[in-house]
Amino acid sequence: MLKKKTVGSIVAILALAGTLLGGGPANAVDGQTTSAARAIPGLTCNWQARGVTSSGQLTERHYTTRDSVATISTEKYNPGRLSFVPRAVLPPGGAGGIEFVNESFYANSSDGGFYSVTAIGPKSYNDVKVTATRMAVTWGQTRLMVASSKATSAGQFIYGLTDSGALGRYVFNGAGGPKSRVVVGNSGWQGIKTLAFDREGVVAGTTRTADVLLATTIDGRLVEYTIPHDKPAQWSRRDLKSATWGNFKYLGSATCGEWGKPNQPRMLLGVLGNGDVYLYLDKRNDDSSGADIIGYGKIASGWTEKLY
Repeated sequence: MLKKKTVGSIVAILALAGTLLGGGPANAVDGQTTSAARAIPGLTCNWQARGVTSSGQLTERHYTTRDSVATISTEKYNPGRLSFVPRAVLPPGGAGGIEFVNESFYANSSDGGFYSVTAIGPKSYNDVKVTATRMAVTWGQTRLMVASSKATSAGQFIYGLTDSGALGRYVFNGAGGPKSRVVVGNSGWQGIKTLAFDREGVVAGTTRTADVLLATTIDGRLVEYTIPHDKPAQWSRRDLKSATWGNFKYLGSATCGEWGKPNQPRMLLGVLGNGDVYLYLDKRNDDSSGADIIGYGKIASGWTEKLY
């Protein structure tokens, strides 16, 4: 079964790049750079995301804050490359070791393939080899995929959004591609620009469990979708913000507190097309309101790779 580290599983408030603090990177060894960052007092947070550059190089972005000290670190794996830039990646995060990396994740390509990707080798010698093995076809029209924390005996829930605006829920267990599609909506989702799994929740006024997805829209909205596990077509939508969120090419969320529990703070991290990074803090992740979202402004730049 797919073991997923969601962007919503443990997390974070991001960062002011080291150059903004008057200093360069604390270290830059073997494809890794680390710099000081702005900490959020009183919070212990960790965030990570997978990236792929235009040349197919794999990257990982990390942010950590604890005891009012914070860092941003970036991993770049060499010399291996993917022959394509994925449309979507499962799971979105990364999990590299200190000296040796042995990672795997899943990705789809515009050629229709659904691939199992591995990155294996010693980072200290810049000898990480990247291999992509095609597992399935017909996935070229799926432009966004997110993995839920919900798992059944058959596999983990996966949501896939197509170019035509259809959203489906699948089950994936690491064998072949996602299967057993259940319709969430067959049309009308074209306006979604970014999509991320945020947390597991409940349908308002009930005890029915649901997945909560966080999205930005082309017209600038920040939106939460609540999708019931038992009847996914009975989804509901809540607009958290009505404007200014449409310019992000990536938006991720992560719990800053005890993941899976109600009433936790969460960070929102947005990246613009030019690579500038902006940080927000939502003081409570389950109140279905954007009134308590605080902006921290631009905290980094140069994140030009595609993030997942």
